[in-house]
Amino acid sequence: MMMTIRDVADYLNVHPSTVYRAIRNDNLPGFKIRRGWRFYRRDIDSWCAERLWTTGRKQEEWKP
Repeated sequence: MMMTIRDVADYLNVHPSTVYRAIRNDNLPGFKIRRGWRFYRRDIDSWCAERLWTTGRKQEEWKP
């Protein structure tokens, strides 16, 4: 499933500016189509799981 910035923000329960910050700072996996960003949900899930793993939290603690 392909998602927009707004979709990702809603999915992660954050503000869209947080998604833009994650793109810049944390290498959120996405790609640009013209002037807009697009993301695959499976990539967002993997990115979140990887970040939880590197922070020492258990994957079971993350619920999308």
